[in-house]
Amino acid sequence: MSSLRYKLLTIFLLFSALTTVLIISSSYYFQNKKEISEVSDELNSVYLFVLEDLRCQNDFYHKEANNPSYFKNRKSKFLDEHAQLSKQIRARLDHLKKMETVRSFDLGPEVAQMDKVYKDMLQSFALLEELFFKKGYKDFGFEGLMRQSAHALEDSRYIQREAILNLRRHEKDYIIRKDKTYADQLLQEVNQLNQIVSQSTWAISTKTEHQKLLNAYRSNFLELVKLDSLMGIHNYTGQMARMDNEAGFLISQLDTIIATAKKRQDEIFRQYEDRYYLFFVLFILLSILGSFFLSKKFTKAIHKLNSQIKLFVESNFTQLTHWEIPSKDEVGQLTKNFKILEVELIEHIRHFQRKVEERTQELEWQKNEVIQHRELIQEQNKEILDSIRYAERIQRAIFPHEEVLNQQLKEHFLLFKPKDLVSGDFYWTHELINEQQHRLFLAVSDCTGHGVPGAFMSVLGLNSLNEIVNNNANLLPNEILDQLNLRIINALNRKEKIGLRDGMDIGILMIDFKTETLHYSGAGRNLLYTYNGQIYELHGNRASIAGSVATEQYRFNQQELSLDYIDKAYLFTDGIIDQFGGPKGKKFKKIQLVNLIENLQELPMEAQGEFINQAIEGWKADNFQVDDMCLLGLDVQHCYQTTTSKALHNATA
Repeated sequence: MSSLRYKLLTIFLLFSALTTVLIISSSYYFQNKKEISEVSDELNSVYLFVLEDLRCQNDFYHKEANNPSYFKNRKSKFLDEHAQLSKQIRARLDHLKKMETVRSFDLGPEVAQMDKVYKDMLQSFALLEELFFKKGYKDFGFEGLMRQSAHALEDSRYIQREAILNLRRHEKDYIIRKDKTYADQLLQEVNQLNQIVSQSTWAISTKTEHQKLLNAYRSNFLELVKLDSLMGIHNYTGQMARMDNEAGFLISQLDTIIATAKKRQDEIFRQYEDRYYLFFVLFILLSILGSFFLSKKFTKAIHKLNSQIKLFVESNFTQLTHWEIPSKDEVGQLTKNFKILEVELIEHIRHFQRKVEERTQELEWQKNEVIQHRELIQEQNKEILDSIRYAERIQRAIFPHEEVLNQQLKEHFLLFKPKDLVSGDFYWTHELINEQQHRLFLAVSDCTGHGVPGAFMSVLGLNSLNEIVNNNANLLPNEILDQLNLRIINALNRKEKIGLRDGMDIGILMIDFKTETLHYSGAGRNLLYTYNGQIYELHGNRASIAGSVATEQYRFNQQELSLDYIDKAYLFTDGIIDQFGGPKGKKFKKIQLVNLIENLQELPMEAQGEFINQAIEGWKADNFQVDDMCLLGLDVQHCYQTTTSKALHNATA
């Protein structure tokens, strides 16, 4: 039994000796190749870091231009990243200058020149960042100073509002398009206003004050134009053009040095590879000869054993085969053991087949029983789902129809996304028109829970609101909430004093077209509204309808705004801001919704709704919807102007 072991050991020792020689020669080859390749690796690393640094600088110009946080504390993740990248680039350039291989390749002067160009580029970027910060954004830098002067002029009751709006329009056109035509138009408007102020009959102090404001506005705007010209970010002139030239020269230098290093590296590698491949071919030939000898010497008996095993397998382990013991070594012992195994395996298979037949009959009976239960469950699920779908149609019928919303609200959008078929969120409108009054009521509510429980609460809320305003049309939003609170408390606790605190969060706004005012009252809900492109918030009470705080004696507050100071209004429920998603699986949050609405003010309401819906769906992605969602946006000015024009036309007719 030991003869096969000794033969294999001898072959293994010979092969190990050849392998050791190959490893030593390979180690020598790859060590030399590594030292030579280090120069190219370092140059390629510098190249990649320079490209990344240029990308970082470009991101800084375009992404921090509208970031108030940067202009507030002069901190930017792009500047931090630039500092880290420049540190690594300088370190690698210093390392290259000290490498012996660089000197042997005669690349020392080129690396030193490249180091100097990169230092110049860093200085140019630092100067450009300084100009960028001085220019500012919104409330910071020269743009902030200009806006302060503009706001002071807007607050003046002496200068016509249309004239100030013309100034701001030219200012905005220049900031967006960077066209000096708009700058010239603005300066012309400022000079005309200065002339009007000078020729006015105002008090001397008033004239002086307005002239200072106009001069400050003009000087800050001129400085802003000057900084734009010096930087040249928008059209790649000025400092930006200088940086672009330096970057182009640096990349060109890197391309030249990398190409030179690669050429010299390839020449050396070819010499090493010719020697290495010759030795490798000899090793392969010896290995093939050794393998052929080993196969012929030891595999004959194993091949015969394998043929017998194959016959046994093809018989599906049911027929005994005629085993021959080829030798008395390890292979012969293996053949003998397989002969014993064959007999035992056939007996076990027969026993197992009997058990399988018994178990198959039992499983067939269990399968039939499971099928019957499954069909019963499917039928029950279908009945439940049909009932919920019917409840959805009933709930939709109770909600204000789209034709009613278009007639009452005019320019608006409605984003209504129930979590399940039926919703715990609802929206409600009511319009009151008579000789003394013309009022428009609008509400969005988030009831406790979602699905069927929330739907019951929404129907209760909608019916209660309709009954309240039908009984008394002169109620204000806070008075409606007071009565709604009493009705929900009574409805939930009328017979049994079990202390339920199911209820709803709701916000109600009312537009009074006669008094030109907007009234708002909220129970756990706030109102977002915009004016002159800025977004503001009216806070309601923290208490919810029928909540633990809102007892029968609790009274809700209300706030009032003139329609002159509101452009658009937005009511929403928590389902949007509580939705999980994004790259880190976090909540959408109210601040993101506020910023989104503020950035969409130039769009019509319908387009705003589509954009917000796409943003929420993109945020949610593959995450499940956690709650019902409802967002209703209204163009208050369009609604007011359209309604007023219609009323005037009717009165004239």
